[in-house]
Amino acid sequence: MEPSLELKHNYFNSFIDECYNKISLVKTNEKLYEIYNEIKNTMDIVDPQKLAINSMIGGFKPSLNKNKRWKSLCITSKSTEAYQYYLQNDGCFIIIIKTEKDQIFYHVFNEYI
Repeated sequence: MEPSLELKHNYFNSFIDECYNKISLVKTNEKLYEIYNEIKNTMDIVDPQKLAINSMIGGFKPSLNKNKRWKSLCITSKSTEAYQYYLQNDGCFIIIIKTEKDQIFYHVFNEYI
């Protein structure tokens, strides 16, 4: 697959500058500034601006080798049915869901590319 769009090397510089510009962050959106402060207080080691930039850039070209994708095969209350799906498909796993009313459900996932 070939990309259909090319960008200049400095295309996102204004976005990066805006992430690090705390003055405009305060003036533009108070709710965003509150979220930023909460993230900054809970993430002592990680720089929230750098995390925002890397998250955006990482979204453009996800690595299919690193990021596995899962699809739901079934949700059932019968363990035998969930186990049957598990045996029939490679790369499956089952999550057990217990409700507040003590009902048990089995959610079967399968890896796909």
